[in-house]
Amino acid sequence: MPGLQEIRFMSTMKVKIIWTVALSLSCLKGIVTAVKADVKLPGGVNVWNGSCALLPCLYSPGKPAYSSFIWYHNAWYDESIKEYIGAVVYSSSNASAVDSLFAHRVLYMGKDNAQNCTIMLTNLTKEHQGWYSVRLRGERKWMSNNVTVSVSDIGPTLSIGDIPEMRESQRVTLKCSISFYCPYYDINLFWSGDVNGTSKNASKWDTSSLSTTVSFTFQPSWRDDKKNLTCALHRRDGEENRTIQLNVKHAPKNVQILPNNQSTIQIRKPESITLQCLIESSNPQVSQITWYKGNVMYVNTNSDQINVSAAGKYHCQAKNAVGESSSEQVEVIVLYPPKSPMLVLEPDNTTFLEGQAVTFTCVVNRSNPAVRSYTWYKNNKVLPTYTSVYIKTLSADDAGMYACKAENGITGASISPNTPIEIYYAPKGVSIQITGLPVKEGDAMQLQCLAKKSNPLPTTYEWYKNGFLQLNSSTEAVTITTTWTHSGLYSCKAKNAIGSMSSQTTIVDVHYGPKNVTLSLDPGSHLSEFMKVKMTCLAKANPQRLTYVWYRNNVFLYRSHYSFVLPSVQMDDAGEYHCVAEHGISNEKSNKVYLHVSYSTTTIGKFASIAISLFILIMIIILVVRFRSRIQKLCSRKPTEDISDSSFFVLKKSHNQALDNGGQQTPSTHSSTEQVNYATVKCPASTRRQTDQSSIAPNDPDITTIYSVVRKPCKAEYENIALEHKADEDSQDDIHYSVITNLNQKPSDSERGRDPEVEYAMLRHT
Repeated sequence: MPGLQEIRFMSTMKVKIIWTVALSLSCLKGIVTAVKADVKLPGGVNVWNGSCALLPCLYSPGKPAYSSFIWYHNAWYDESIKEYIGAVVYSSSNASAVDSLFAHRVLYMGKDNAQNCTIMLTNLTKEHQGWYSVRLRGERKWMSNNVTVSVSDIGPTLSIGDIPEMRESQRVTLKCSISFYCPYYDINLFWSGDVNGTSKNASKWDTSSLSTTVSFTFQPSWRDDKKNLTCALHRRDGEENRTIQLNVKHAPKNVQILPNNQSTIQIRKPESITLQCLIESSNPQVSQITWYKGNVMYVNTNSDQINVSAAGKYHCQAKNAVGESSSEQVEVIVLYPPKSPMLVLEPDNTTFLEGQAVTFTCVVNRSNPAVRSYTWYKNNKVLPTYTSVYIKTLSADDAGMYACKAENGITGASISPNTPIEIYYAPKGVSIQITGLPVKEGDAMQLQCLAKKSNPLPTTYEWYKNGFLQLNSSTEAVTITTTWTHSGLYSCKAKNAIGSMSSQTTIVDVHYGPKNVTLSLDPGSHLSEFMKVKMTCLAKANPQRLTYVWYRNNVFLYRSHYSFVLPSVQMDDAGEYHCVAEHGISNEKSNKVYLHVSYSTTTIGKFASIAISLFILIMIIILVVRFRSRIQKLCSRKPTEDISDSSFFVLKKSHNQALDNGGQQTPSTHSSTEQVNYATVKCPASTRRQTDQSSIAPNDPDITTIYSVVRKPCKAEYENIALEHKADEDSQDDIHYSVITNLNQKPSDSERGRDPEVEYAMLRHT
């Protein structure tokens, strides 16, 4: 009989032949009638850790039509089972098939019966990175191309579109976008800056691209030139921005003549005065300056200054590629400059709190003519204020030395003495710096909380992890020994007597070896032959670059990824399994799971058939061994030998048998040479035996042979005749005549328990 290995080989070959034929027929049918599915997917999706990813998906109906679809994560084609293997992300027909990594994370965003396979992945982590593909199912199957999903702390990049050329008063639109769209993850994308305009947000998501865009439309003025516009993105775990400087083309603006841009300038002869043509703004730069006296060109030197000693009305004209502008006329007679200007502060103090309102006043003793303009200075730099009084709400940056200059526009200017202003404020520009990154578990890590400025200096520092206070100190730096639980978002807060400020968060990613390694079997640990089982080894580590080593009964099996599949379990696959997660930092062993494999119903049926066959064979052998001596005696005995047994064979004659009285008997309708009757013969009395022997022919060589009458008691061909049934000599229809031999033979030991009045012998037909 064939062994188990041969049976298994033959079964495998049958399955392969059946699959080959089925696949060939399926392919042949597909060549004739099937139409390829056209699955449209985006090329790739880049998202932040903790956000969501929208995967637009459309497919053509195909012929024949598809009835369901399955999204896979990191699917690969297994040649041994001719099927794709991977974590099930979403199944349109079987929700229970979804892998635990994606449980309660996936939403179907399409419409039923619309060839729409769009899904939304929510609350993503770096474990969800990889490639995703769609498996269409129906009378045939189709696997789509892959769409790559990247999950990181950086996420998609913010970008500003092409910036058009800007001209004064001409409408222009700027666009800022990010390759991301997710209705379940809040982001705020907006433009900011000191420019008047309107913003509009728009989102796009289809199989070609995903994007969120904010546009800013405005009509720039010349004052918007060189201003900054910033596109900012705010999200849950951070922010990002891009800044551009406006380049607004315009003609020269605010052309005026110094020293004071007054209508009259007085000088004393033989004094002269230098007039300067001042242009506040020009884009592009001024290419030509022309001076006029009255309406007649005075000089064309392209110089912004001229020396004037003659009376008259002067103006200058500035020109660039966009246009031209002229100053007001200035008339030149001679006066004195302002005298003894002084800076006065209200309230009268030199130290202030941030946010406090202060009035600045520039007081001039006298001036002839009167003061026409004021210039304010901070640390010897000009401030954009031209009035004698202005009110300012102080910020930390307003501390410094202040002075004012008074000008009457004709004879000169005078500057006041410097006045110091000190401002107290809470810490600003607080940032957290961490040294020793990247850090492994057990390494030392230093946290430093830095404030760019603070008045007075910080006195207390608080340290936060994931928004929760961990410790505080009086110094700006602390050192900790890391464990794997130290991973998280860190920030700090610096405090002084005025207030406090928190830093932005910084990620601390502690690298550590495998932890919580668990082995699980799907569908379970008790299986029948030929069932499919998936073994999954999951471990927590950072980074999650793990190699898994598989063992059965502590013997090495494979080195692979976190799972492997036994597509057809065999009896010899039973045993104790465990896995070891290997990492560059450390290794860890999982729990042990025993795989129980029982025989399938098919194998049990085969074993039962074999067992029954073996049982019958053994019984035959036992019977042969047990009755071997009798069989040998029967086979070696001659036809005339006696058989001393409890029963014997009677062979009916197919022709009429001569009776001892010379009469004839008609054979029974059931007579046949192949029919045998069983009978018990009781020995006749000696006188009867002698009488019967008288009918024996004198020349009979067997002197022990007698004739006896055997009665057939029933109609059956084979029967056992009991002792109480006596021969009925009057019923000739049921009587057969036979020759009884060896009546005087001594019974064997096995026959001594028989009836002493009964002799047993073989009947020999005459």
